[in-house]
Amino acid sequence: GQAIAAVMVVFGLIIAIFRQDFFTGFWAVLVGLFLYDSARSIIKEVNSSERVTVQDVMMLPVAVAPESTVQDFVDHILPLYPRHVFPVARAKQLYGMLLLAEMRSVEPSLWRQTLISEIMRPVAHDHFVETGVSLTVARELIRSNGIGAVGILDSEGNFVGIVHGTENLK
Repeated sequence: GQAIAAVMVVFGLIIAIFRQDFFTGFWAVLVGLFLYDSARSIIKEVNSSERVTVQDVMMLPVAVAPESTVQDFVDHILPLYPRHVFPVARAKQLYGMLLLAEMRSVEPSLWRQTLISEIMRPVAHDHFVETGVSLTVARELIRSNGIGAVGILDSEGNFVGIVHGTENLK
């Protein structure tokens, strides 16, 4: 973008000086300057996003207790927080992730007896990151872990937040 902008400015100056067409040359230079500024802003934004950590963008977790039933989850949590993945945690301890897609495999007649701990994905190393990790690293993990989110743990191992793939990675 910056190279094209420089070419536009030079092209505008050539038109203005050699062809004596100041109006066209002025507009070419103006477009070139605008394009250069836009390209510079994009580069600056990309460079600054590499310094953003997950702690800067994480959401407070809406956790599901592992001993809750699917019926309790469907009645009390899901209507208030329509998401595709929920952390399963109690007392700041992350136990796993509950995916709505996997919950659908449970027959509705069994929702009252089925515990969340029976259908959650147990916590794995690619389900969480620590608070100081860059957002770029978290995005890559979210794309590859098959869940679409990562839990955030503080330096003491306490579950403190969550980053969803499409909800807050702007």
